[in-house]
Amino acid sequence: MLQELAADGHEIASHGFLHENSSKFIKEHGMAAYVAREITPAIQAMQSIGFTPSTFAYPYGARSLTSDRELTKYFHLLRGDSWKVAGKGIDEVDRIFYQYDGSRLVHGLGIDSNSGVTLQDLEAGFKRAAQNKEAILIYAHNISEDTTGYSLSPQTLEAVFQLAQKHKLTSFTFRELIL
Repeated sequence: MLQELAADGHEIASHGFLHENSSKFIKEHGMAAYVAREITPAIQAMQSIGFTPSTFAYPYGARSLTSDRELTKYFHLLRGDSWKVAGKGIDEVDRIFYQYDGSRLVHGLGIDSNSGVTLQDLEAGFKRAAQNKEAILIYAHNISEDTTGYSLSPQTLEAVFQLAQKHKLTSFTFRELIL
């Protein structure tokens, strides 16, 4: 299935081996233990099925300057998280907008059903991205009719693509942002 997704243009990136919260794990066990438990086995598992991940998405968005510095030894691009802030539109969350500046850290906005992000929010974000020639970084976990938790309905995903098309935005993988 992963080979089919990759052939269709999807990025197959690393999200860790056991989905550990890096900040908590490193605080308790240290960086070397985190790399040994979470990073090296994930890379090896992916390589065993024909993938060499160049990007890493932090589970839970848990990252630090220390983990960033270490993980850039293994990956070209790291992705942290950002969330919708009460009282602000997503068009005001600067860190989810990207223009290539050599940085190897980006922040994505989760748009799963439990995120609170609406199509109206995305419309405002897409409008800003189009006007400023920026990429807006969004992601979802699971595409499913069951929209509890970390999922997005196929209908909502289709509406997201229609909004992007309306604003003449192109889809990129995270890897394509810098490589």
